[in-house]
Amino acid sequence: MNNKITKQILLFKEVASQLSFSKAAENMGVSKSYLSQHVKSLEKHYNSQLLYRSTRTVSLTKEGQVVLAQAAKIESLVHQTQEKIWDQQTKLKGVIKLTAPTAFAEKYLVSICNEFCALHPEIEFMFDLGNEKKTLENGDFDLAIRITNAPPTNMVAKKLTHISYWCVAAPIYLAQRGTPTAVSDLSKHNCISLSFWRKWTFFNKNNSQTIDAKGSLSFSENNLLRTAALQGIGIINVPNYIVSDDIQQGKLTQILTDYIAEPRSVYILYPQRNTQPTKLREFVQFLLHHTDFEREM
Repeated sequence: MNNKITKQILLFKEVASQLSFSKAAENMGVSKSYLSQHVKSLEKHYNSQLLYRSTRTVSLTKEGQVVLAQAAKIESLVHQTQEKIWDQQTKLKGVIKLTAPTAFAEKYLVSICNEFCALHPEIEFMFDLGNEKKTLENGDFDLAIRITNAPPTNMVAKKLTHISYWCVAAPIYLAQRGTPTAVSDLSKHNCISLSFWRKWTFFNKNNSQTIDAKGSLSFSENNLLRTAALQGIGIINVPNYIVSDDIQQGKLTQILTDYIAEPRSVYILYPQRNTQPTKLREFVQFLLHHTDFEREM
């Protein structure tokens, strides 16, 4: 059956359902003459009269009743096909390749991504964790989560939340070396820092102070800073979510509480594209509206 005949059958169905060319034309937004022309063409195709017409009434012939019954099946098939196409277009499936800092992923992304997978069972996540700046332009990764106050200008950057930093040390370290009460006191202590972030900035009222964090160790991961602090090796300056439980349990002590360590923002980064894949667009929105960040950070 060609497309022209299918179209004519569906036009005929509306006339037959309404038993009126006028009502059918009004419902479909076409003219009576347009409908009449196509119904006549359909009758010619089947070499059968499908409608009895008079000046006031329209009724079905036996052949018309057969065509009407089949037309209902065709219309149902058309709707089912369209629904399946829409379903394919809107269903989220495939792999989302994500790079993010390890501690942030452990604290938030693992559970959030699991929630997203529960809503969209055909989605999978592939993580590459660490603070190394991965390249997104070559397609190795779809999205990056980065903690920075200066997101790259060649990427789309959407702010997810902000992070407060806390300066902490183990009670055993402070007992041995003393507790700093001013930022300048840090120069006398073993400050364990990230290898790529050795300048710590603190704010007190309208003043800011920046020091070079010098110590016996430096790492590329915040989790290792926490490990070093728990072992009493030195003082660290890390996102609050990494050490909040340790502080509550008395394993670590927050210091310099009269100062505010430089806060940083968390951004979702991805390359600029003419069209963003549906799975990525939906996941970005899921992250941006997730309440865990507002509640805990």
